[in-house]
Amino acid sequence: MLTGYRAAFRQMFVLLDKSRREIFKNLLKAIKHWSKQKQVYSNMFGYLSGTILSIMATKICLLYPSGSLSFLLHKFFIIFSEWDWPKPLLLEHLSTKEDLEKLGRIKLKLNSWQIKDIEREGNLMPVISTKYPEINSAKNINENGKKIIIDEMNKCIIIFFYKIYE
Repeated sequence: MLTGYRAAFRQMFVLLDKSRREIFKNLLKAIKHWSKQKQVYSNMFGYLSGTILSIMATKICLLYPSGSLSFLLHKFFIIFSEWDWPKPLLLEHLSTKEDLEKLGRIKLKLNSWQIKDIEREGNLMPVISTKYPEINSAKNINENGKKIIIDEMNKCIIIFFYKIYE
């Protein structure tokens, strides 16, 4: 299944304004570089992945459609270090069976992630992909990984604050 490709395509060409694509790409490069440098980039080991970072970067670009790169980067760390996890990070509303049936997709073979799934294991930091079938891209993040990711984000906030008011 090409869920990651479909989600990335939708984020880049449907959700984001054409004039903001370059800033989105640069934001994504910066946070991906940060996550690799801080060793919190490996979904297999309970950390962030490219898909997770892409969804998070898209959310920031949607929240602040005219922000500069440095502003968006600062907001990225502030918002996601203080996010009310396990409140899911969504870019769009979740698809319902009724929505899909209206579109003519009657044979629903795959189950989408649902809000009720939040109680299940693997939903400490739910980052939900766009459109059917929505999945929790961050299902591998465990309690320790979540703590380390948030700690590293908080360190970045301190560095930003120090540099701005230096």
